[in-house]
Amino acid sequence: MIPLSIAISFAFYILNKSGVMTETPFEARAADTPLNSICRTIEIDLLQMLDTDEIPDVLPVMKGRFGVHFQN
Repeated sequence: MIPLSIAISFAFYILNKSGVMTETPFEARAADTPLNSICRTIEIDLLQMLDTDEIPDVLPVMKGRFGVHFQN
């Protein structure tokens, strides 16, 4: 009974931790939404539609300890 209780408790603990992590997607952590790169892409697209010569560069993609993330 004890191993089953530990396994169920662990499953609920992991579900709680993943819920807390996805609860705030704009905290600039590695797994969060890359708002800077999304906004820069929208800005580049709009400037290209307006035929502007001064188009900024795309934000670089960085490889970190936990995989690929965008510059914040």
